Amino acid sequence: MLLSGHSKSGNTATAVAQAAELPASAWSCAPSEQGPFSGTAPSTTFSCGAVGLTNPFAPDVATSAGNLWADVEQGSSTYNPLVLNPGQTGTISVQITAGDNPGTKVKGFLTLESFNFNTLSSDEIASFPYAYRISKKGH
Repeated sequence: MLLSGHSKSGNTATAVAQAAELPASAWSCAPSEQGPFSGTAPSTTFSCGAVGLTNPFAPDVATSAGNLWADVEQGSSTYNPLVLNPGQTGTISVQITAGDNPGTKVKGFLTLESFNFNTLSSDEIASFPYAYRISKKGH
């Protein structure tokens, strides 16, 4: 991951995180005081913002485990995690509902992730690409 930052002017700073894939997480930014101070640190105003460019969640894909990140972003409530202890196995069912016109090529990927509620981050375990073409009815 490339993380770079620079000051535009005065007290304004910009940071850029760039990689082929960045981890899903609750990203945040917070100010930090730069001392030394001869007494109490001076008060100031702080604001923070972010912009992200991501792949969209596929509305035509549903799983038995739901999608926590889509729930957070879209206000839905599908999250139903498959919880496994070491050595256990389990199954997550996936349903893809083709809704485009016949002849349309569809492609995407399904990502299997773990989620840590202590750090509010996830780890990608595997990614499964898929592709299909919607056929005409009766074919």
